[in-house]
Amino acid sequence: MIGPMRHRVTIESKESVADEGGGVIETWMPVATFWAEIDALGGEEVSSGEGREPRTRYEITMRIEAEVTPAHRLRLGERIFAILAVREDVPQSGYQRITAMQGEPS
Repeated sequence: MIGPMRHRVTIESKESVADEGGGVIETWMPVATFWAEIDALGGEEVSSGEGREPRTRYEITMRIEAEVTPAHRLRLGERIFAILAVREDVPQSGYQRITAMQGEPS
């Protein structure tokens, strides 16, 4: 059973854009915003340049209205979620389940 969709999540895509000096930079651009359910699955520690850093894994459920892949990321306010996997458990239900880790995609 799908729980309440109470979070407005924005799908973002990495794009190359021209900078002021004539070069190219990569930036994240919004693609679409949808209502979603977000459930914490558990956490782990990962190595970072500053030592060990806690990371939480989430399952994010949303309607299948846009193509979402691990090349995208999700944003909830200031929080960023790197997409690890996308599943359409029951395509007829019209929902997809996204496994994500809070933090920037690597």
